[in-house]
Amino acid sequence: MFSGGGGSVRMLAPGPPLVRSASAPLQEWIEQWRRRLAAKATLKQGSFSQMTGAGSFGPNYTNHRVWTVHLEIENGTGHALNTGPNLYVLETAVAPTAGEKGETPLEVFGGYFREPPVEDFSGVAEFRRPMKIGDVGFHRAEEEDEAFGLLNWQSGALKQLGPMMTITTSFAVANAPKGFGAASPEKSLVIDSELHLVVVVSRNKLGQVIVISPALNFGQGEQRAVFRLLARFARTPEEKGAVRKDDGEQEKDEPLWTQAGTELLPMNGEALLPLVSSQTEPMWRRIFAARWAGDYAGATAAGPLVALVAAKGKENDAVRAAAVVGLGGTGQASALETLLGVLGDKSEHSVPRDAAINALGKLGDPRAVPPLVALARLKRDPQTRLALRALSRIPDKTAVEPLLGMLEDPSGDHHYNTGQALGRLVDDSALPRLEKLAKNAKAKGSEAAIDAMGSVGSQAAVAILAGMVAYGTEQQRKTVLSALGKAEHADALAVLKGALTDSSKDIREAALSAISVRDTAERRAALLEILRGQDAALQADAMKALAEVNAAEATPLILAFLSNAGVDKELREKAAQALIRYPGKESEQALTTAASDQQAGLRRAALATLRELKATSALPSVRKALKDPDVDVRSTAASAVGALGGAADTGALVDLLLQEKEERPLRAQVDALIRLGHKDLSAFPRILDRLKGAGDDQRSVLRELLKHQSGVDFGPDYGASPKQVEESLAKWRQWLEKPSAGRK
Repeated sequence: MFSGGGGSVRMLAPGPPLVRSASAPLQEWIEQWRRRLAAKATLKQGSFSQMTGAGSFGPNYTNHRVWTVHLEIENGTGHALNTGPNLYVLETAVAPTAGEKGETPLEVFGGYFREPPVEDFSGVAEFRRPMKIGDVGFHRAEEEDEAFGLLNWQSGALKQLGPMMTITTSFAVANAPKGFGAASPEKSLVIDSELHLVVVVSRNKLGQVIVISPALNFGQGEQRAVFRLLARFARTPEEKGAVRKDDGEQEKDEPLWTQAGTELLPMNGEALLPLVSSQTEPMWRRIFAARWAGDYAGATAAGPLVALVAAKGKENDAVRAAAVVGLGGTGQASALETLLGVLGDKSEHSVPRDAAINALGKLGDPRAVPPLVALARLKRDPQTRLALRALSRIPDKTAVEPLLGMLEDPSGDHHYNTGQALGRLVDDSALPRLEKLAKNAKAKGSEAAIDAMGSVGSQAAVAILAGMVAYGTEQQRKTVLSALGKAEHADALAVLKGALTDSSKDIREAALSAISVRDTAERRAALLEILRGQDAALQADAMKALAEVNAAEATPLILAFLSNAGVDKELREKAAQALIRYPGKESEQALTTAASDQQAGLRRAALATLRELKATSALPSVRKALKDPDVDVRSTAASAVGALGGAADTGALVDLLLQEKEERPLRAQVDALIRLGHKDLSAFPRILDRLKGAGDDQRSVLRELLKHQSGVDFGPDYGASPKQVEESLAKWRQWLEKPSAGRK
């Protein structure tokens, strides 16, 4: 299953064949590819706390378990490598001991399970897609068909969100919109990602952790090979034995994980279908295999998947739900009867039923429209929302009339989702009814009707929307502009450009945002025209929009803004951020100069971008900024040194943290030292002295460094009394004096 950690690629010729010959054993073909795809992976566990709201007793916080993933794959195959959209982290649970109750090992931060999760003894998986530049937020897993049954955990206002995943990307480099990057032959693919899990395996039940790469695609069409790389991680031996002790030593907050093996799994029926049918494979492998089999094995997967779905009461419902999803991907009409059977079985578990709704939409068979319409009309979440989404994916006009009725129904609760579905199905014949509803500002479906007309996007639809731009409330006008942003017809752009001169700043910004929705030559030209204008706020938004699509024609203007001290300061900062999308010597030189600018905000933005561009040529300027008078600049500089520097920088960082008075730079300095692997204990006594005189927040930060250097923890805890601080320091000094402390 898993082999040892990846080694170096030996450049052999010719490369492995994209299609396995009938005479070559499967494992031999896989081994040919594995030898050419040496992989190195690291995994770091941490935690993150985020305020999610305010209650009557103060702020509410959601704690996330954080996995930081670094994956490097050397492409020695002789073929170009492109990646797919999903990266996974899978937490597995240890097997229950004899006599132990079969309770779920899963926990939910900030919520609870309304139903027991159907895959609980196997673990929990979380996934992420590539994010656009500057995106910070969560995905709703059910919208990507990747929820793995964990959709029912939360209560209150968040009950519909599913497993929440927050991507913290402060000026982070955006991945390719449809994948995690590419690598030409003899080059390396590097993926750095961070996943925040709210549904997790209990700490005392956490077993191994598996990182599952995005799809690794080679070739195209019939001459194509697709793989997933699975990297297995286990806790380091010292972490396995660490327990809380009376003398203050305790298990570390952030356990260390070591790569324990890799597996190259082909995305084809020969490799996946045996996993689907196996009764001995771990459940998580069967779930993944069943989902992938539909997309990659096609017609050959239909039979095994149907058999798995039919094994109700014999197979775990999570595995059956995965088979349901896989059936939707087969494209086989023979799958329809099975999917409709699951949908119509009221005794069926909600996980397979919900999966069947999504699968029917993916299958796209018009015969599924009547039952999906009936389900949508029931007004029952989440089935109604899922049914509407499925209907939007089936190109059949028979759904239009009932959906229009739902949109016009004042008692309905799904006008937005109904409008989204209609926008993909209707044509100009539905415009009179949509126009009537859109112009009735009091109707619940008004905004959804406006949005649907934008999706229609015809000349007639644009003409109706153009007549509504100047009327109604500001929110209604913004909705109209947003709809025009979707419209394909050229007249839409003219209307949006006209709104750029509106007296309302919000309307002007809404118009620009709408222009940037579609990436066309005409819309790029409009954004460039705005960039050359005089409205700083619009210029900043236009710059960001052009950078997101890597518009090379914007580069000279962005560089000019960055270097011109007479330009609005916020616009210059936005220019520094936008250069994340334009790596190269010219950008690095301009950013290095900006890192010494008089404006602190620009210095910080330039340093952040240099860090993300991995611009080691800027290290002298970055090191100089470690002593900047501005707190945020010092913090960013320390973070950049941690990313770009090496062991030679640790001494300066230690000297700085011994003098630093502010928490943010101190935290960044400590994080940098940890990232650089600083273990030298020569300054340990001085750090202890610094900790003694620090406040609670700074003590907590310094404690993290001490733990990293020593592998043990003697506190002090947050809020410790002076006496408790002294006791902790005494234990630290006693440890340091032991010969086993390993002073370097």
